[in-house]
Amino acid sequence: MKIFHPHGNVKIAIVKFFSNLISNIIFIFFCLLFPKINKKYNNIIISRATYCPWKKNLKYLQIYKFISFLTLLDHPRLFTIFYFLNKIKHINADILDIGCMKGGIGIMSSMVTQNKNSRIFLFDTFSGFLEKDKLHNKKIFIYNGIDEIKKIIKELKFKNTYVLKRYFPNNIKDLDIKRIKFCHIDVNTLISTKNSYNYVKKKIVTNGVIIFDDYGIIGLEKITKFVDYISERDRKEFHFIFNYFGQCVLIKK
Repeated sequence: MKIFHPHGNVKIAIVKFFSNLISNIIFIFFCLLFPKINKKYNNIIISRATYCPWKKNLKYLQIYKFISFLTLLDHPRLFTIFYFLNKIKHINADILDIGCMKGGIGIMSSMVTQNKNSRIFLFDTFSGFLEKDKLHNKKIFIYNGIDEIKKIIKELKFKNTYVLKRYFPNNIKDLDIKRIKFCHIDVNTLISTKNSYNYVKKKIVTNGVIIFDDYGIIGLEKITKFVDYISERDRKEFHFIFNYFGQCVLIKK
């Protein structure tokens, strides 16, 4: 018995064919550039969904226009963060951006929440990675412009927003962090990711959100495996949402 697609079987077949073809072609070139990638468990993801909610959200577009040069994240990941920040902004607890680099996520957090019901902390070493983990070492992702971030925060007159040069979670007792409602973890190395998560999960409030930015990224397979591991170990504590665009979202039950 033939099943008819509402958009037409031929049209859908053409779309599927070319999306798969393009995905496979790109992956061939990707493998040439990154020959160590595991071909069995990886591919180029091309979704056949077309809805881009960030294109019509004027508040998001206004924020993005300001922070676009302060972050390396794309629209799908940024809008996911924007969405969850809006959902939890009424909760009285702190927001953490761990591995803030240029500060885009922390500044977005301040813009969304308007600094109500929360303190916002931006953490980074501002001197590169302290531990080597495969591709990540002291020579990459170095941004020492902490004063530039502080200047932006001052110009925007954000209250309760702080950028700190610290290796999280070391030396933060003076901050007296007791309740966390949102945490963005983007530290790229396994040890730092584990340490950050183990600290935050003890303080995250009900309905609070933790977002791993390094999930499913080439070169960060250790972090992907760690998140997969805790998705089983901590499934009674959190809802896990895998969006497969470089993020995993945890929501505290």
